[in-house]
Amino acid sequence: MDINTPKGRESVAQEQRLLRSLRKQYATKGIDIQFSETNKTLPVPLDGVMTIDGEITGVYEVKCRNMNHDKLKNAYNNETLLTYDKLCAGVSVSEKLMVPFYCIVFLVDEPIGLVIQITDLKGQIIVKTKIDRTKTPASVNGGSAVRTNAYIDMSTAQSFPILD
Repeated sequence: MDINTPKGRESVAQEQRLLRSLRKQYATKGIDIQFSETNKTLPVPLDGVMTIDGEITGVYEVKCRNMNHDKLKNAYNNETLLTYDKLCAGVSVSEKLMVPFYCIVFLVDEPIGLVIQITDLKGQIIVKTKIDRTKTPASVNGGSAVRTNAYIDMSTAQSFPILD
């Protein structure tokens, strides 16, 4: 598993820093949000669930990107990539649990966090999304894979500071 490599462990540490920062951002608004992560040692379809006062309020996928906001805008058309399988899993769980599906992105080089709601409570995609079969890195550890991917428009994403 990718988690057992130095790059995998670094990615997990970045994800945890991102979620701590987002939790602190919510706290400034008086909201005590919790992020319950799925088991990183298993090939689970999503990264976790969000809860407020014990109630599931969303499901999420985290992406850490070694870039800044300018590079995201200019080199990547302000889009972040999710595999199509991840998008479908998010849509399905969103529909079944009747909660939104979010993508939370850490732009490591800035550092800044972005969060965007991908689905509504019915699992309907509410953000501009492009589906294409492309060659991309296979994982955080490199390699390449040709697969169907979803490119999520991040132009309406909310940004938040990365703390610690």
